[in-house]
Amino acid sequence: MVNGPSLPFNVWFVCHSCSHWLLCVWVLGISCYADDVRAKSSEKLGFLCCMYDLGVFPFRIELVGAWVDHPFISGVLPGSVVTINVVNNFKSKSGLASSSRDVAKKLWSTGIPLVNLEENAKLLFDAENTPEKEYISGSEDHIGIIYPGITRTQYNGSYWPEEIESTQDPLLVAWLESVIKLVPISSRKENFNPRAIENLDRSLIRLLCESGELCWESIHKKDLFGFGEAINNSFEGKTKILPLTLTEEVEVARNIHLSSSYGVGISGAGGGGYLTVITEENIEDAVEPKIRILSQG
Repeated sequence: MVNGPSLPFNVWFVCHSCSHWLLCVWVLGISCYADDVRAKSSEKLGFLCCMYDLGVFPFRIELVGAWVDHPFISGVLPGSVVTINVVNNFKSKSGLASSSRDVAKKLWSTGIPLVNLEENAKLLFDAENTPEKEYISGSEDHIGIIYPGITRTQYNGSYWPEEIESTQDPLLVAWLESVIKLVPISSRKENFNPRAIENLDRSLIRLLCESGELCWESIHKKDLFGFGEAINNSFEGKTKILPLTLTEEVEVARNIHLSSSYGVGISGAGGGGYLTVITEENIEDAVEPKIRILSQG
């Protein structure tokens, strides 16, 4: 009998040979007889889909729409957030949902779920936002970690979106990977409170909220000018609504790249981490995102 580590669930997943199946059985801790497994025909086993992406815990990069997943923004005007799901290694406190990722590791030690995506994103949202927590972590983080590829979430006055739209189109993914450069700057400071000062001007909220739709359309058209405009609009809206998100270092670093790119933003809450530079040119020390997509066939 093959015995693996004990896990509180039973999982079926893709296998293309008996040897592959046996390895997967051991990893997931399902007990079975080797002869029984070999005796099962491929027709009976089928090509069953894995419930977990083994060992994978992605980061979320928010391209545009930071804070739209909070009612203090989308309660004024509806809007959307666009995120990408990436498997690079990043430092913490950098606006890439690393705290939500840490919670996901505790929930699913095996790897990120591959089924019931919205249900599992809600589970992750609830697990991080416990009753004693002072501030709500927006759901763009949890959705952005769970959903592979490129995702747009539409908000209208609630912490949970009224619509989730996602694509893993390999041509769009390859194009995005080629035009996004993540430039590291200092991580945000401890006890960073971006909402200590708020300027809830309706025109700024409109600029931020509408950046999501422009971004989504531009990605699908592979329109660098529109994509860069969406990135810049989102940055301007975010940093003017919440001026503490714009530190001197962020401003200086952004200005270095602004004239030679289509747009420059910063992922997440702001205050530090990584600049999102939209350019086809190489940038020294920049990170190119590796967008997670699942097998299309």
